[in-house]
Amino acid sequence: MGALPSSFSREEAVKFVIKNIKANDLGAQTKDVISLFGITAEELAEAGAAYEDLLALKPFLI
Repeated sequence: MGALPSSFSREEAVKFVIKNIKANDLGAQTKDVISLFGITAEELAEAGAAYEDLLALKPFLI
């Protein structure tokens, strides 16, 4: 995974996390973005995350 942009909106952060989930990349960078923005399970579900993905990320979600 490449470096994150220097400027990142909340919407872009959610899209980044969804893209990584679909690529089966639940690594540190994905978890860091979730924590940094305080992204919720509800936001990810609304953006298209599957229930199983949300369970895998549960420790990092608000």
